[in-house]
Amino acid sequence: LFSRVKLLFPYLWPAKSLVLQILALICFGLMLFRRYVNVLQPILFGRVISALANGRPPFVPIVLYVIFSFLQDSNTMLTNRCPICPPSTHLTLGRALQYSEREMALMSFDILLNLSLSYHTRRRTGELLRILSRSEAINDFFELLLFSFVPILIDLPVAFLVLWVRYGITIVGVVTVVAVVYVTTSVTLAESRTKLYRALRDESQFMHQLKSDVLFNYETTKIFVSENFEMKRLRDAMWKYQRGYFNVFNSWQSLSLLQNSISAFGLLVCSFILSRRVIEGEMDVGNYVAFVSYLNQLYSPLNQISSLYRRVMNNAVDTEQLIELLNEEREISDRPNPVELKIDPSEGAEIEFKDVTFSYDKKVPVLKGVSFKVGRGQSVALVGPSGGGKSTITKLIYRFYDVSSGSISINGHDIRDLTQRSLRASIGLVPQESVLFNSSARMNIAYGGINRLDLDGRGSERITMDEVVEAAKAAAIHDKIMSFPDVSPGRRTRVRERGQRLSGGEKQRVSIARTILKDPPILVLDEATSALDTFNERLIQNRLRELLQGRTSIIIAHRLSTIVDCDVIHVLKDGLIVESGSHNELIARGGVYAGELARPPVSFSRACSAQPE
Repeated sequence: LFSRVKLLFPYLWPAKSLVLQILALICFGLMLFRRYVNVLQPILFGRVISALANGRPPFVPIVLYVIFSFLQDSNTMLTNRCPICPPSTHLTLGRALQYSEREMALMSFDILLNLSLSYHTRRRTGELLRILSRSEAINDFFELLLFSFVPILIDLPVAFLVLWVRYGITIVGVVTVVAVVYVTTSVTLAESRTKLYRALRDESQFMHQLKSDVLFNYETTKIFVSENFEMKRLRDAMWKYQRGYFNVFNSWQSLSLLQNSISAFGLLVCSFILSRRVIEGEMDVGNYVAFVSYLNQLYSPLNQISSLYRRVMNNAVDTEQLIELLNEEREISDRPNPVELKIDPSEGAEIEFKDVTFSYDKKVPVLKGVSFKVGRGQSVALVGPSGGGKSTITKLIYRFYDVSSGSISINGHDIRDLTQRSLRASIGLVPQESVLFNSSARMNIAYGGINRLDLDGRGSERITMDEVVEAAKAAAIHDKIMSFPDVSPGRRTRVRERGQRLSGGEKQRVSIARTILKDPPILVLDEATSALDTFNERLIQNRLRELLQGRTSIIIAHRLSTIVDCDVIHVLKDGLIVESGSHNELIARGGVYAGELARPPVSFSRACSAQPE
């Protein structure tokens, strides 16, 4: 528990705002002042009862009692929040809590954005979204700790001291035994119930992940008519979650019943002892009433220990994954004193792979000593059967992964010595599968110019509408966007989630428009025209040829029309370069390229006609 507090506190303390720090300290001071009020209030109430019992005027004690009751209630209003409201509604601490929640949410999102591609491929989207939602649980955790647990830690010793001074060692002994049994039982049993809650959290996470998977793969669900199957999966997951919830609820209720029994027994024994003192004249009725008030103040935090400990531990469990995220080691990070990659457009870039070996799982190698060079302004194609390592090379160039051995350099700089930002800003990629944001067509195209902004997301150079239009026209997507029935000035028509409004070829053209707008010195085309029909392919091929002029480019493709004009073609098979040369040289050589890759594909109609009767 304390290790979590030590880890999270620096992120939650409003170090950037003096006003918020003062508000937090005021709130903490009010909490301490309430402890003082809690000590005096029972004494004043006892004096009221004593005055009434002895026939004395009780007006002064009554006025003081009412004043301190008002202070206690006002203090509660200032330092507590509505129990059904979020933490940010805290009257005095609300802004500080909002700051903490905002900083934690932004920090966790920033960490996710800067973790390696390997981390994201190992985790599911729904799971990551649930982890990001845990920032509010951290605020709850600290609010409970500071304004519920800390007051209990103060109230308990103060109450014991007052009981000792006013009622003697016998009463303190009874109360101490009851308190020790109570706290020991609460903590011991609560620990075992925390395991149940952790399992319940996992079931809840699985249930939400199941919903996310089905919604993300809606078309697949429809294609395979699996609606009933998915409903059954969700129904089973919900039943399992609800059974777990019922078990957790029952376990906490049984603990509460046991705690109430222990506290009731302590009240019974103490009442017998003090009642005898009142009857024998050793103590007046007011002192007995004050004792009952003190005991209630003592038992109130003890009674809260169960629920508070449960809530603190539940919040601690909820924050476990977020803490794991904070502690996650970055597999890809900038080295100390990294170099900013600056490529002069008039000179271009030179890329060199030197004996590169790579494996995703550190067991099965995907690339086995690959070496090749792309000269300044040169166009190099990578071809070969699926699984040969072509797309892996593009991920390595972007430094989504680090090579297992060997090196990749640009203009003589090992890419591991470069800043990731400057490296990726210098490379344009048209991927095999284009993914779009659920935003306007304009925003999706203008996203290619995001690299013009600084680290704070600002920049003096605006992306103009004319630039977006020119990029859209160059990628042959402008007319399609303008044909949408709800298109408005500024091309703000939405392409819907993952670009569902567009066909595969149209999404790829938007991706090409992005790259055109980015205008990078290095281009990587990973099956850039694979989803285009023949007509649009011809349109874009001409623009791509213009775009490739003077740029260093790596092209991955299966269509001969895309790679036939490349300066060098490397044939990859099973992680090795088995052939290299120009198109004509490889054809003349009669090797793998000529025999398998350059051979015209067999059409479906010819394949059908070739079937035996």
